[in-house]
Amino acid sequence: MAALLSTTLAAPAYVPYVFNTSQPAIDGLPITANNGYFWIGKPTTATCPTYDSACPSQNTTIISGPTYGQTWWMGILEEGGQRIFLPTYAQPGYSAADSNNFTPSRVSYSYILNTETTTDGHLLLKYYHSDWWACPTGEEGVWEVTATLDPAGCLPFAWELRETTAAAPQYYNCEGCDSRL
Repeated sequence: MAALLSTTLAAPAYVPYVFNTSQPAIDGLPITANNGYFWIGKPTTATCPTYDSACPSQNTTIISGPTYGQTWWMGILEEGGQRIFLPTYAQPGYSAADSNNFTPSRVSYSYILNTETTTDGHLLLKYYHSDWWACPTGEEGVWEVTATLDPAGCLPFAWELRETTAAAPQYYNCEGCDSRL
């Protein structure tokens, strides 16, 4: 476990943003972690450590990777971590903190999540070298992040990864995560 944690800590930390200059409704908006899934326009469900109840990253989503086992992780302090997963053609999410609930369909490997750098220097996280999709939810300004193939009414985008040195939250809340497949 110590080797896993040190490897995780050694990986760069990023804040993800929407990247698609042809979609001004969503371009540049932060991608947030909210109860086990990723969204655009929803507040994050980060929980600060007890010693810093107003931690600077309480309104920010931080991810890190690829790390040991070619996986991506939430940038948190909680021992055991929160692994990012991506079911095939579905909404990406993350595990509960310090959870062993990692089925093969819930793990992100580097062959699924790849980074690319644009000619003007933007670091992008792609799904199989493809775009992600922002799908309207019916809630004003809130978009579901998905990897579905060309869904109707959704806008394509890439995750722009901006490196950060912000202190990580304790963990991201994940209501119901332990019961998800």
